[in-house]
Amino acid sequence: MISEKQTLRRQMQKRRDSIPAELQRTYSSAIAGLVCSCSWYQQASVVYGYRSFRSEVSCEQILKEALRDGKTVAVPRVMGTKMGFFRIDFDSEWRSGAFGIQEPVSREPVTQPGLMLLPGLAFDLSGNRLGYGGGYYDRYLSRYPMRRKLALAYEAQITEQIPATEQDQTVDGIATEKQIRIF
Repeated sequence: MISEKQTLRRQMQKRRDSIPAELQRTYSSAIAGLVCSCSWYQQASVVYGYRSFRSEVSCEQILKEALRDGKTVAVPRVMGTKMGFFRIDFDSEWRSGAFGIQEPVSREPVTQPGLMLLPGLAFDLSGNRLGYGGGYYDRYLSRYPMRRKLALAYEAQITEQIPATEQDQTVDGIATEKQIRIF
């Protein structure tokens, strides 16, 4: 299964990277519009997001909207093999963290249930998610279950089936540039 996942990671990374940058921005904006108008977002008092890495769907627009809407907003910071989510606001300070991803300097952890927006390389319609292989989200979500887990992805990232293990956390829905699919 490990080599199957590694092969799929390489294929899906190439597929996602092949989407032109301008189209990635257009798709990210469309995804943000769909997410901010959905009931999961509107009912959430806490929104967990991320700073995009490489060709991931950007959730910057969603984070800004959540701050304008008065929601608590948190993004991850990696600490060794663990990941925690820390509160941000419009004036947050950032630093380059693990893997060169921007992380908040904030010391205010956020752990209460909310809407978790997840990046990834691939997703299937059973809610399985293929990340980069570090298991950060899986470990975090096993410690802090979220009310809703919504993957942000381009349609091109949806695949027929992702090999999953017991430790793999599933998502409750996928938001793409075309629609939000709820499982």
